[in-house]
Amino acid sequence: MNKIMIVLALICGVMFLSNLSNKKEASPVKVGGGDKYPISKIYSSIVDKTGASVAKHGLENRGYILVYYSASWCPPCRQFTPILNKYYLENRKKQNFDVLLVCADRSEQAMLSYMKKMSFNAIDFDKIRSSGLGQYSGRGIPNLTVFDNSGNVVLDGRKMHAMEALEAFKKLPKKSGKVSLR
Repeated sequence: MNKIMIVLALICGVMFLSNLSNKKEASPVKVGGGDKYPISKIYSSIVDKTGASVAKHGLENRGYILVYYSASWCPPCRQFTPILNKYYLENRKKQNFDVLLVCADRSEQAMLSYMKKMSFNAIDFDKIRSSGLGQYSGRGIPNLTVFDNSGNVVLDGRKMHAMEALEAFKKLPKKSGKVSLR
């Protein structure tokens, strides 16, 4: 089992590093994925870093929700998480967004331990599969998909790497929240 985890971590690392070294000149980022997710579906599935349910998360008041697919065992994730966390802390109010972790760890305990390095909440470990968010995760982690507050895919993580999605997100205009829940 440990050998499998090491091999997976090495593959993730190689993919991440090869992507960084093979960066081409700024190609235009395709905004929007054409997909729509019922974002209010996850409102009752949010937990904090202690695993406690978060009832007053305020996601309906955010212009964007960044869904971050990651795992503690993934070296590229451990490199990207502090970058995303720093950006979150410095810009979430100015840009009116929130980040939610969708964790690929094998246990809730591993997820909660990993979340100690983050300032944002997560989808409850036991509700990740039923949330339907897995369909937006792309082929590997780390991955970042950006939804607007109506559930429209604004930046499709299936088509870009996490750092590319974050850089593209930085260029998006601020969007107000307050959506009507249907």
